[in-house]
Amino acid sequence: MKLTRYSFPHPVLNWNDDVEGVFEVLFKHTATRDKYILNATFKLQNQSLEELLAAKSVSFLVHVECPQTFFRQSYPSFENPQVIEVDSELLRDKTTVTFYLCAVQDISTYQVTGAHPDYSNTAFQIEKGTIVGYGGKTAFLAEKQYDSLSAVSSIMMIIEGKHNSSPMLVDFSGSKIIIELSKKDFEEYNIRKSDRTIAPIFHSTIVLPVLIEALRKVNDPSKYGDTKWFQVLQKKMTDNSYSSDEEDLFDVAQKILENPLTRTLEAINNLENNAGDFDENTPKDI
Repeated sequence: MKLTRYSFPHPVLNWNDDVEGVFEVLFKHTATRDKYILNATFKLQNQSLEELLAAKSVSFLVHVECPQTFFRQSYPSFENPQVIEVDSELLRDKTTVTFYLCAVQDISTYQVTGAHPDYSNTAFQIEKGTIVGYGGKTAFLAEKQYDSLSAVSSIMMIIEGKHNSSPMLVDFSGSKIIIELSKKDFEEYNIRKSDRTIAPIFHSTIVLPVLIEALRKVNDPSKYGDTKWFQVLQKKMTDNSYSSDEEDLFDVAQKILENPLTRTLEAINNLENNAGDFDENTPKDI
């Protein structure tokens, strides 16, 4: 349900300067293992609409839309605050929530206090479902608490490239950031990637430089704003109040990776210590 540049034939609260008054919404969302819980608290200040709401001639309406899953659903309610539960499998990635005040029955003589003079005190005949107030819209990233969606590993994928030996290539255009290693480098990486003791080394040498460049692109949503990796990084920066200034991105990337240099040095130290633990009973060909 999109209203961009739409003109209504009747006065609508909080749409341009149609009607004097207030219609604002405080929105919060939480996630459980199998549900998303949406909470909308409405602030309505207009005598006519308040009376219509009390008479249950109009209601609050929350419209939830998720392009990734094609989920679209409207939730009318007279309750304030309004609490909505949505099954977790119905939402994924960016989800838009829009707020309305809508007629729940036909109204033959609709007039609203504070209407713009252009309406000349006209009484309108409106049908059930007609929008009479617009509370704005917001969006959130639908991510399950038990998923690793917010982890860097969930937004990057390392694959084998077609080139035999050359620097790694990076593609930011898809849902995940694709890091393409040469055939030679990927073979070495593939042998060692399951060894958790050296994972920090990969973070420093492969992930860190790519993450810094990704954070730089987060400052410009025009090209990559609809991708999952962009939304995950943007949310992580917002949730942790990380600076988006160019000169701070190197520091931010290290915080996201939990100080990769320190962990890399620890990993190297562990490898050196383990190398000295030779068991003379172990066959030399193993």
